Amino acid sequence: MAMTLKLKNNSCLLYLILLISCLLGCSSNNIEQSKSELQIKFQEMGKAIVDNNLEEFSSHYSNSPLHLPPGAQLNNSREKIEHFLIGKLGLYIIDGEPSITFSDDASMAYVYGEYHIEADPLKKVEFVQGRFITIWKVIDGDWKCVVDIWNSPDAQFEHL
Repeated sequence: MAMTLKLKNNSCLLYLILLISCLLGCSSNNIEQSKSELQIKFQEMGKAIVDNNLEEFSSHYSNSPLHLPPGAQLNNSREKIEHFLIGKLGLYIIDGEPSITFSDDASMAYVYGEYHIEADPLKKVEFVQGRFITIWKVIDGDWKCVVDIWNSPDAQFEHL
């Protein structure tokens, strides 16, 4: 009887160890998958910029994002972002490879990089270079941009 009990306890212990190992491994896989999914989303946004596809671009934002372009008003809805970018989206170019930093559980992340805007005299747009930071969150299983802040190296702020 004592031997049977010992076997059951060892079996339970082995089962528990396997279960914990699987959960840790599965969690790690989910984190890596989540990271990969955000990288794909960011690439999709870049393609939407190149294709000048405003609807596709704005679909990557949450329903109530914080969108802060330099020198412009806050845009806090997809519709306001679309209105702001009408006729200008294809002028934005991301320079180099942006940096992506994830939270420990990969449910939030920020993307930091540099951009420039191509000049277009017909649209009254001048060449501008700047930096951006976007904050992303997994919402209902999908990555959405919740904050999008850009700035430009305007000389009037150098003294600050």
